[in-house]
Amino acid sequence: YIEKDVTIGPVKVLHNYVSENKFSVRTSFSEEKFDYDNDAVISVFYDLVNNKEKWINLNSDDYPIIYLKGKVKRYSNNSQVYISADVIAESHEELINDVANINVENRKPSDSTIIKCAKTVISNQAYSPSSISWGSCKILDSDDYGRYLVELELDAQNRFGSMLRKKYLIVIYDVSADGHFRYSPSTSCLEVEDNYSLELTTATIKECNQWNKTFEGSQTNSIEQINYIAYTNDRFGFSIEYPEDFTEQTESDNGDGIILKNSTQQAELIVSGRVRTDSDSIESQYQSELNLHNSIDYKLCKDNWFVLSWIEGDTEYYRKVIVGRDLICSFEISYPTKDGDNYDKIIEHLLNSFETPYIDDYCIE
Repeated sequence: YIEKDVTIGPVKVLHNYVSENKFSVRTSFSEEKFDYDNDAVISVFYDLVNNKEKWINLNSDDYPIIYLKGKVKRYSNNSQVYISADVIAESHEELINDVANINVENRKPSDSTIIKCAKTVISNQAYSPSSISWGSCKILDSDDYGRYLVELELDAQNRFGSMLRKKYLIVIYDVSADGHFRYSPSTSCLEVEDNYSLELTTATIKECNQWNKTFEGSQTNSIEQINYIAYTNDRFGFSIEYPEDFTEQTESDNGDGIILKNSTQQAELIVSGRVRTDSDSIESQYQSELNLHNSIDYKLCKDNWFVLSWIEGDTEYYRKVIVGRDLICSFEISYPTKDGDNYDKIIEHLLNSFETPYIDDYCIE
């Protein structure tokens, strides 16, 4: 039920935590004061409902009965769930009427929420997120299909401890009023190298994200159900989680990585590492990779890593390389271009699960 909309009632309000904008409720069997299910306690946050003031003032000493519609969510620090309510009513009939009359405009995300979501994209990629000092942040544009183009300026530390000023353009979409959103890891963030290139960068990121066009293909339903399998490299210690459908596996003879293919043989994932030499640098590796491909659709180089995306024929490629003090580790996935939307979630999972614990501390035996 996580992230699913539910309609629940009747439930009995046991406590009203005004400072936290939430109720503690239990499923009711009748109107009797203590007739409720002791094993079905759940928190209901009412900070997003239109008539919030009414529920702030609700007297929980009377154990009132309510009905609600909302989204099931999970706390980030444990396995417990709660409900973020959209509508709360005192009867089922009132709930149905209120749901039908929800003002859609009131459910749109605020500008501050959109900017906060865009900041999350950058923070997740930063070498030192805690060092970020935000400058000018603004929404440049939005399209008819729920995409937002955001410009962020910031100062942040690189891997050598120096503070650098950067400007980025980020495209996010499906932004909810409570701050949930989606983005494409392979195309949603571009660095603006100078003010003269802002117009070109804007045009590029819009084109890569199908600006003002309908989303092509199925976005998530099948991808969200994918199970992942963990792979750890014995020689260099890096690890990644890959889709269980990638069943064909070929390990390299020298133990530096693995090649995985899915059941249709149309998608391939290569994960590998090697010892860094004195001539290797993030700049030389990045330039060398750029020189290998004629048409780069997306590129981003930050601190000790870079990502590239390009298309060759009917196949799309996405590659990430991390250059450490002792090791260089990378993964590259290729898949049919027509399935690009479906692979955004897979790429996001690969990025989040790719770990290189010994990249700066590898001992050669």
